[in-house]
Amino acid sequence: MSDLQDRMRSLFGLTSEVEAYQTIHSQEVRYKNFTRRIDYKVPFEKLIPFMEQSKKLIRTKSSRPKENTESNIGRSLRRTNKKIYDIVHCNDFTLFITFTFDPKKTKDRYSPRVVKRQMRNWLKNQQRRYGKFSYLIVPERHKDGALHFHALFAGYTGKLVDSGKKRHGKTSYNLTGYTLGHTQASIIDDSQKAMNYLRKYITKDMPLFPGKHRYWASKGLRRPQVIDNPPPWDSNKTPLRAYENEYCVQADFARDSGGGDEA
Repeated sequence: MSDLQDRMRSLFGLTSEVEAYQTIHSQEVRYKNFTRRIDYKVPFEKLIPFMEQSKKLIRTKSSRPKENTESNIGRSLRRTNKKIYDIVHCNDFTLFITFTFDPKKTKDRYSPRVVKRQMRNWLKNQQRRYGKFSYLIVPERHKDGALHFHALFAGYTGKLVDSGKKRHGKTSYNLTGYTLGHTQASIIDDSQKAMNYLRKYITKDMPLFPGKHRYWASKGLRRPQVIDNPPPWDSNKTPLRAYENEYCVQADFARDSGGGDEA
C-alpha cells in the first residue's frame, strides 16, 4: 500500500476494505478552445482516486447478471466516439489521410495485426526521417474485406505532392514516402468535419486492432482536463452552444469565459 493511498484513506476516514465514491453533480471539461460545463439531473457516483476495490465489492459485481452483447457493443461505440472527440478537440491535427495496402507489398492485407505491424514500421521510419509527429488511426474494410486506414496527422513534415485530384472539393495530395500502397491526403481546415468523417467509420461491424481496439493513437496526445463538482458558472455568460436531455444540461464556452475557466 502506498503512502499516497494511506494519506487519502486518512483524509476521507476510509479503510482498505471500503471502495470510496464521491457524488458527481457537475463537471467542467476543458478542451483546447472551449470549456464544456455539464450539470447532471441525476448525480452519479465516482470512485475517489487511489481507492482500490474491496474483495467484497468485486464478488458482488461478478455475481451480477451479464448484460447482453448488443448493449456492451453500444457502450463500447459510444466510449470510442467520446475518446476520439476528446483527442481531436485537444490536439492540432493538420492532415486527413487514407492509406491503402498493396497486395504485392503486404503479406496479408486482410489481417489487422499484419497491416498494423507494417504501418507501425512505416511510422517509425518516418519519425526517424522527419521528427516526431502525432496520429490517430481508424481501420476500415473494402468491400472485398481488405483493410485500409483513415488517419489524422499532426506535425508531419514529410513530402506531399499534388495528386491532381479533388477530395470533398479540396486538393488531394499523395505522401511520397509511403510505399505500402496508395495515399490520399487533404489539409484540415475544419477539425469538426474531419472528426465527423473519422467517426463515421466507428461501427459495430468495423475491424478491430489487436486488443479489440477500435482506434490507434500515438503516445503523448493531449486529453481534456476534467474537474468534478466545479464552482458555479456565471449564468450571464452566453454559451457557444448548449444541449439538454433527460440526463443533463451542458453548455460550451470559449476558453476565456464561462464555467469559471481561465484563459
